[in-house]
Amino acid sequence: MDRRQALPIAIALAMLVGAVAIYLARTSGRSPTATQTVVITGSASPGSVPTSQTRTAIEPHVDESSGVLTIGVGDSIDSNGVLFGVTQVQAPYGSAGGPPGRELMLVSVELHNSLTSGGDPLTIASRQNFELQDENGRMYDQTRAAGAPKPPDGKLAPGETLDGALAYQVLPGQSYRLLFKHTLVSQGVIVVDLGKR
Repeated sequence: MDRRQALPIAIALAMLVGAVAIYLARTSGRSPTATQTVVITGSASPGSVPTSQTRTAIEPHVDESSGVLTIGVGDSIDSNGVLFGVTQVQAPYGSAGGPPGRELMLVSVELHNSLTSGGDPLTIASRQNFELQDENGRMYDQTRAAGAPKPPDGKLAPGETLDGALAYQVLPGQSYRLLFKHTLVSQGVIVVDLGKR
């Protein structure tokens, strides 16, 4: 093998060694018995993530003052057996017909009970577990949308997946975030930054 062929291999090995060193530095301060929450990045379908090889540690996404995790649309998080993600946001959704100055926003979500068999079922009640806020902290109530998928309500046995859509009448031009609140998730809440709509 000549030097031109060996150079890309040497660079790849150096990058691999660097990545392992960074990973070990980040995880060395953790207790081996502590439950770790992970973000599964870039998955539009949380229930279909095949292995833990696509998981990355959540530290960059955690608000240091509150400990609350914030993810984006298309990201998913597995927290204590609850795998959750927002798969799509549509705004405006459908034709006009709501209150003046408002538009319908549809937030598609997917939840998966990632516990192994023998674990507890996971109960989801969309009106209790989800809250939409704008950039000023104003909350929006869920509404019904003609032709939209049903909200994610139900009980999930280990290994089961539930998807659905949450509909809100919102003010256009605002930034929004969806809060998923559940007693099983770390800090009791996961925030999804929906961006400006």
